[in-house]
Amino acid sequence: MATQRQISKQLGLSESLYSMIKNGDRNITYDLAKKLNRITRIEISFWMDAEKEDRKEALNKLEMEVA
Repeated sequence: MATQRQISKQLGLSESLYSMIKNGDRNITYDLAKKLNRITRIEISFWMDAEKEDRKEALNKLEMEVA
């Protein structure tokens, strides 16, 4: 299981920004959606349009899968 620090570093974000995005307090940019697509193979449109809880669930799953 990866930590938020590891995922945020992989995405080129600060931990605090990653946390805000995960909690739905900040929007995902197109560039970040592309990075997430490369890591997760989940469509860019999902990352751009996902509801807060769906995004959080996907990022939780990512944290569980990345070592």
